[in-house]
Amino acid sequence: LVPWLRHLPMPEGSRQWATLARGIIRADKPGLRLLELGFSDRVTVFLDGRPLFYDDDSYSSDNPRRQGVIHLGQAAVFLPLEAGDNELAIWVADRFGGWGMMARFVDPRGLTFEAR
Repeated sequence: LVPWLRHLPMPEGSRQWATLARGIIRADKPGLRLLELGFSDRVTVFLDGRPLFYDDDSYSSDNPRRQGVIHLGQAAVFLPLEAGDNELAIWVADRFGGWGMMARFVDPRGLTFEAR
């Protein structure tokens, strides 16, 4: 879990804020790899500059009710990795508090990750 508010201050007077987490995934062979995500509040996942996934899981007290709790069951994305280097970027935005994200590969064998 990366609690962004511990590392990045909210811009004064802002109603929304965002950051980009980036890194290189090195894969020993090509294939689809499942990445589980937890985030607050909105997320967009990019692979090699292409957007693959967007979701808004902002707090909501009605239809549908969402508590704004970050957990790995919020989203899952199949990443079409090539052998070698693949650039992963995850944009996370918030407007309420509790700003953060978490991610993990269901099967990380043959993968290494270098944050950028």
